[in-house]
Amino acid sequence: MNPIPGFEDLGAGSTGVPETISLTRAVKSGEKKTLGVAWLTEPFQVDIELLAQMQETGIAPGTVMKAEPDGDYISNRADGSSDVPDLPSETTASVFVTR
Repeated sequence: MNPIPGFEDLGAGSTGVPETISLTRAVKSGEKKTLGVAWLTEPFQVDIELLAQMQETGIAPGTVMKAEPDGDYISNRADGSSDVPDLPSETTASVFVTR
């Protein structure tokens, strides 16, 4: 479920969606972090090759992964997977995670 910005401001109450942040911002401190994949934005969703790569490595909404910045890229590894895709920061800006 994609969150609706401003929904709570309209008095509709909580959507029950945990607080999310882009993967790029989540690892901005330079530290390796364990994060939950919450959702992918539309620009990410239309890249069929990238989606296939992520599926092969076990990274999808609802999974837990470790992310570590490496220069202009972020290395990502889903729990239980040995594959580590390195994604550029402009791509990881389209991946939203929970801490």
